[in-house]
This record gives sequence, C-alpha cells and structure tokens, in this order.
Amino acid sequence: MLITDDELYELTGYKSGKGQAEWLRMRGWIFEMNRLGRPKVDREYYRSKMGNQNAEAATVQPNWAAI
Repeated sequence: MLITDDELYELTGYKSGKGQAEWLRMRGWIFEMNRLGRPKVDREYYRSKMGNQNAEAATVQPNWAAI
C-alpha cells in the first residue's frame, strides 16, 4: 500500500513530482518513481519514518542474550 498524493504533498510541501522527489532524496527516504514522474512511498515505510511504534515493532528483534 502506498501513501496518497495528498499525503505526499502534506509531507513534502511540493505539488510537483520533481520537487517531492528532491525533498525525499535530500532526507534519505526510499521511494520509487512511477512512469508519470511521481514518487511513490510505501505506507509502512512512511509510518516508520514518522515514528509509528507499531511499524517499528515489526523490525525489532528479541533480546536473545536475556534468554
């Protein structure tokens, strides 16, 4: 699932795909460009970058040393 164009505009402050892509690139975000020149960002990745605890919890490993 991808974030919407409105969410991408809200995130970057740019309406153009070029401006959005540059904003994302400068901040180290992972994204793909579609054939229309619009960046596409995965929703779970967006949530993890924005500090969503649930998205990050999926990547946390158990403390094996404590076992």
